[in-house]
This record gives sequence, structure tokens and C-alpha cells, in this order.
Amino acid sequence: MAKYKTKGLIAKIAVTVTPTTPIVQLGDSSFELGERDGLINATTHDTTTGTHAFLDTGFKSPASFSGEILYDPADAIHEILRAAHAAGTTLYLVVVLPDSGSAEFAFPCRCRNLSMPLPVTGKLVINVDLEGLEGTTFTV
Repeated sequence: MAKYKTKGLIAKIAVTVTPTTPIVQLGDSSFELGERDGLINATTHDTTTGTHAFLDTGFKSPASFSGEILYDPADAIHEILRAAHAAGTTLYLVVVLPDSGSAEFAFPCRCRNLSMPLPVTGKLVINVDLEGLEGTTFTV
């Protein structure tokens, strides 16, 4: 049986187009490339393809990212997320995949939700949900 080394992804965020600073203390995360909407019936009376319906592939929703961060209120990147959520500011996210190259996805986003469970004992975390505003750029 093959063995695999585990490596974590790197997520960088900033209020500028090309983020360079990683989100520190980022835990398990989820990255969705965007859901494809259902097919759209685009059949017209003058369809030349016979009696078959013509279906358009529809639209694709933007990417989204969510994750858990071991929260430090004094951390500059954590403060960027909190302030962007409060003000509705556009952020720019780069997700670098844990591969042997440098594959990455980049997109503008907004901080849709921040939640902070407050346990009596345990770690202080924030859960962040970032919602894409435009299409995603993929670079290898």
C-alpha cells in the first residue's frame, strides 16, 4: 500500500490584488471552486437540430473558502479579516495547493461570515467564510 505525506495548503489574504502574507494558524479548511448551475432550456421555435431541446450549460457561481483559525486578536492578518467583515471591504485570496509545484487559485472575495465559539476551556478560534466576487484565476 502506498504511503502519502500530508502537507497543508497556504492561504494568503490582503486588501491588495496580490496577497503575500499567509493566514497564520489556519486549521482545517474547505475550498469550493464554484457550483455549476442547472441547465437552461434555450430551445427556440427555429431550432435546426430537430425536435431535441437545446440546453445551455448555465452559469457557475464564484469560488468560496472557509476555515478555522486559531485566533489571535493582535495578529495583523486576523485583524484584516475582522475589519473587512465589519466594513464589507473586498479582500483578495490566494490559495496555494500542497503539491510539488506552485499551483494556486486567486480571486477577490468578501468576508461573508465570522463566527467565534467561546468555549470555557479550549482554544480560541474564529471560523471564517469567504465568498468569491468574480471568477477564479488558476496558475500552475
